[in-house]
Amino acid sequence: EPYDVFPDVFDFLEYIKKYQIKLGVITNDSERYRDTILPILGKLNVFLFYLFIYCIPISIQLLFFFFDWFEKIYVYFEFVADNKSACAKKLDPKMLKYAKRDGGFELNEWWVYIGDNYNKDILPMKTLGGNLIKSI
Repeated sequence: EPYDVFPDVFDFLEYIKKYQIKLGVITNDSERYRDTILPILGKLNVFLFYLFIYCIPISIQLLFFFFDWFEKIYVYFEFVADNKSACAKKLDPKMLKYAKRDGGFELNEWWVYIGDNYNKDILPMKTLGGNLIKSI
């Protein structure tokens, strides 16, 4: 399925960053994220993402410590939680705990999940009791 970004997506991401709102990715398909979505955004060195997901399963904060330039590349997303690294499917409580650890947030804090798939996004979020924005 083809992917594209809305023309104002970078303005939105800059707005989010300006107000220090944490933004992350939760996905069941790290390859699609790595090979399709990141090149469209053009904001992450794909080799570093590959290294992070497949070779060095450590937190992004630790990577920032070792690679001060990594933060400049990894501009908008503070964490990536994928099914391989978290050993869980999207919106499984284990996946959210993994995202919480890497993203540095608490699940009892106010947070929003944006999803587009009824079975994979909306139903699990209703079960977890989180806030949801359905994208179209």
